[in-house]
Amino acid sequence: MTAGGVLVLLSVLGLSSAQDTFYFNVKPQNKDAVEGSETRLYCDVSDRRHIYFQWTQGGRPIVNTTRKYQEDSNLRILRVLRGEDEGPFQCVATNLTTGFSLQSQEASLNILCE
Repeated sequence: MTAGGVLVLLSVLGLSSAQDTFYFNVKPQNKDAVEGSETRLYCDVSDRRHIYFQWTQGGRPIVNTTRKYQEDSNLRILRVLRGEDEGPFQCVATNLTTGFSLQSQEASLNILCE
């Protein structure tokens, strides 16, 4: 099948790549955080329809706890801990309809003494 035939087939099936034209319009940024304080890393995409957000640290999914958890599309850390929260962190946005995922740039926390 030619490339044009694949595009026609995808269009007939309703699997248009136009659903995956979202991009990060808010990207996680490196930042300073005082040890023991609260901080947030921000993330968002241009088109939230069918988007699921997941944060990773060091390439592994972050499991929500009472101290560190995902809040909407952002990551909230209620008490920053040296040795646990330096990062690197990434935001992963997945279109649940198509399975297409984007990973943000990495961001790290520079943890300062109280």
